[in-house]
Amino acid sequence: ARAGEEEGGRCQGKTCTAASSAVLELCEGVCRDYYPQMRIFLRDILPRYPQVTVRSSNVALTPTLLFFDAGEAQLEHLEVAGMFAEEVEEELNFRGISRRDL
Repeated sequence: ARAGEEEGGRCQGKTCTAASSAVLELCEGVCRDYYPQMRIFLRDILPRYPQVTVRSSNVALTPTLLFFDAGEAQLEHLEVAGMFAEEVEEELNFRGISRRDL
């Protein structure tokens, strides 16, 4: 069980530090073509999350979310290559990054 699940699925308590922003690292070109769920995430979900930015990377071999606190210190990284777009959104929500209605 992930920290915070007992509190309604939100990142809470001493064992979990809520993120205030995230960066989705994608390898240039290939990730967008090879991972169709990332294309769906970028097209349908990402516009509702202004606190998530996309960065092209020559280092990241698979799509990876980097989570940051308010002071821009990296909290964790999470490979999201095998996830559905909706699961990536759930991971954002779990860590305290909220959806904004358009």
